[in-house]
Amino acid sequence: MHMNTLRGQLQVKAGEYTLEALLNMNAMRILCQDHNMTLADLDVMASSNALEFVPAVLWAGIKNAAAYHGKDMSQELSFERFAALLLADPDAITNYAEAISESMGFGGEGEAGGK
Repeated sequence: MHMNTLRGQLQVKAGEYTLEALLNMNAMRILCQDHNMTLADLDVMASSNALEFVPAVLWAGIKNAAAYHGKDMSQELSFERFAALLLADPDAITNYAEAISESMGFGGEGEAGGK
């Protein structure tokens, strides 16, 4: 996984696809819009349902990167297919959750799992 944490840019591997994602405040706006929730709801979603949160954040980041670069989203890849391909990799949740936390500042200073 290639990532520039300062700018929230990363490449997301889902099956045969390698997609650019841009995780910034606009990605969070897209995520909230897609899931009809407020920014305050994000922390709850992040801590309660990683299987939904990680693909949803990455998908919002992919949509954001496309918009930022003036490109259209590929019509061949739906969110459901993206999530299925992403989650087929058993390490994807852990790896991408760490990347999301780093770039967006979720989870504070402690490590997942706590002490």
